[in-house]
Amino acid sequence: MATTHFVIPGTVFAWNRVKAGDMVLLKSGDHGDLIINNVGDHTALVNVIPENGAIITLNRLVINTCTNLVFNGKGKVTIRSKGQTSADVPLVSVLGGQGNVVQWCYIHTAASRTGWQTAQWLKARDGVFVAGDDCKISNNTIHNVRTGITLRGWSCDAMSNTIDGFCVDGIRMLADYTTAADNVIMHSFLGNPNNHNDAIQLWNASAPNPMEGILNGVIIQRNRIFNRSTAPGGLRDMQGIGCFDGVIRRALIRDNVVQTDHYHGISLGVAEYCTISGNTVVGTNPSSVRQPWIMIGTNKTNRLSWRNTVTNNKAMDFKLSGNYTATGNQDLEPTQVASLMPVDALEPLLSAVA
Repeated sequence: MATTHFVIPGTVFAWNRVKAGDMVLLKSGDHGDLIINNVGDHTALVNVIPENGAIITLNRLVINTCTNLVFNGKGKVTIRSKGQTSADVPLVSVLGGQGNVVQWCYIHTAASRTGWQTAQWLKARDGVFVAGDDCKISNNTIHNVRTGITLRGWSCDAMSNTIDGFCVDGIRMLADYTTAADNVIMHSFLGNPNNHNDAIQLWNASAPNPMEGILNGVIIQRNRIFNRSTAPGGLRDMQGIGCFDGVIRRALIRDNVVQTDHYHGISLGVAEYCTISGNTVVGTNPSSVRQPWIMIGTNKTNRLSWRNTVTNNKAMDFKLSGNYTATGNQDLEPTQVASLMPVDALEPLLSAVA
């Protein structure tokens, strides 16, 4: 029979008592570092949620070698940086295990970035790091971080998250069959001046040499990406969706809206059997010479792209090479952007910079 457990801030909870099918309720208060080890199996979910009416704060959440554990913050859990924890330690880590979920949490280094300069951004924490398989990160609000979400586990999803304010990448997809869908990614800031910030960056992190790695079967769809580096507050230019190292194979990139003032709107260095369809890629600065494109090319190994399909996209430019089929695409002029993306539709994003 399933059991309901209660976790009280400032006390030691015996997670080894939790079995598949159980529910764990978090009492109101500051739980510090919440580290969950070796909970769950494949027979039923373990749900970890705030008790009714509880408001929860955490310094860090670690889900280590768990199976089918669902951490649902229900909009009542804030995971924020506190104390002297290293900037290299993510606010949320899902390490090993399978089928784990983190959803409906507020995750940030600090609640406000007002007054932040490069020094503060260099001390920002990573948001969510996932190294388990078949895990899902969904409906979280992540802001003022280095990288928002890193998907390092096989077949993991980042879905319906808002990532607002980062100084490295919004989402990193580093393993086969990962998905990024329905996310809002916006506002890229200057941290390391040598880094090229990306909204979504891809490569195969398990390859001994990233230039020779092959990333298979990723899906990137219905994401809303926005950045304008001329806005006040220390923003810097941001690449949109990019795979620059190794080969990307059988990827589906569709129905995304990318608005940025960098050349790389959607760029695949070497692509094989990939589909890019229904995307809108436009600039945020009509007077800039840096208007974003959709590109399929070659990487530093000079390997050719092969058998790709590019259909029904709108972009400021198309730079396609190798073997491909392209139909129904529209090459836009800067003067057409306002009619596609009226200013009033951007107002929620523009007003959220501070």
